[in-house]
Order: sequence, then C-alpha cells, then structure tokens
Amino acid sequence: MSQAALTLQVPGLAKTKLAILRQLAKQSGVTAEKFAKQLIEDGLSVQQKARTTPFDELLGPFRSQFKMSGMTEAELDGIVDAARTRHHKRNKKKRA
Repeated sequence: MSQAALTLQVPGLAKTKLAILRQLAKQSGVTAEKFAKQLIEDGLSVQQKARTTPFDELLGPFRSQFKMSGMTEAELDGIVDAARTRHHKRNKKKRA
C-alpha cells in the first residue's frame, strides 16, 4: 500500500503556535511538516492505546512508582486537596 501525500490545513491555528511548531521542528532537526506528522501519529497512537489497554495496565507504572515513593494515600489526598483548593481560589479571583 502506497502512502499518498496529503495537505492538511488547520484554520484558526494561532501564528504563535505555528512559530512554536517550527522552532521545535528545527530543534529536532526535521521540517515543520515532518514534526507535525509525527505529533499527529503519536497522538493517534496514544488515543488507540488508551482505547484498547485496560485501565489497570495503564496505571501499573504509576502504582509502582507510588509504592516506591513511600507516600501514604492520606498524604497524596492532602496534596490533591491542596492543589484543588488553589485551583478554585485562582478561578474565583479570575471571575471577580
């Protein structure tokens, strides 16, 4: 099966985002087109893995690292609660 060239236009993509894409591509030593193609392929691969891999398997590395950290679930709950509180306070200030 041969691969046909395809032109994809992305209306509404900010010029700053395109500039960042070009800069990241340059840093990676590839063209902006190749870099964008790789981003799309990686995103589709992650999407496919998320749909086909059991949740327990996806969480395996996190659970392993959590266990190795020695942190308790209560400590993690405290960190999450504090982050949630900060987030809500920031959002409340933005609305005011």
